[in-house]
Amino acid sequence: PLPARGSAMLRYVLSGGASVRLTVYDALGRRVRELVPEATQSQGEHRASWDGRDDLGREVAPGVYVARLSVDGAMRSQRIPLVR
Repeated sequence: PLPARGSAMLRYVLSGGASVRLTVYDALGRRVRELVPEATQSQGEHRASWDGRDDLGREVAPGVYVARLSVDGAMRSQRIPLVR
């Protein structure tokens, strides 16, 4: 849901097996949280939840974040407005 109220569910569908990585960045392009470390995933629907925390478990400030999905090197981004 946009805007996200403290957490966000991210969903993606793969048409075949692929190398995937899903990372959240802040508005300045700094990495905030790696949700899905680079790994091969199977065809089908996948979900990842972001709880509004960084890699160290600290709550991040409200603002606009970017979820970047890499699938076999191709990138796709989605803005996540986060409110508390």
